[in-house]
Amino acid sequence: NGSTIVTADETIKVEAFPVDKVVDSTGAGDLYAAGLLHGLIKGHDLETCGKIGSLVAAKVVAQTGARFQTSLSEIVSNVFNL
Repeated sequence: NGSTIVTADETIKVEAFPVDKVVDSTGAGDLYAAGLLHGLIKGHDLETCGKIGSLVAAKVVAQTGARFQTSLSEIVSNVFNL
């Protein structure tokens, strides 16, 4: 269903990144948080950070286990070109 980022000044609705088939939900929340924090560290706005979180959460539920074979930075740059 996506997510909502709420600050003192704004509310941002972030759509869920599409997934063809959910295989294992292990780590989805942790990876969403990691993606959002990755975006913040890189200086992106909150909407982009939420989209990054949504992307990596979608990627992790499409596989077994919560570890990627590639780096989070590589996954993000392949999709968002950031």
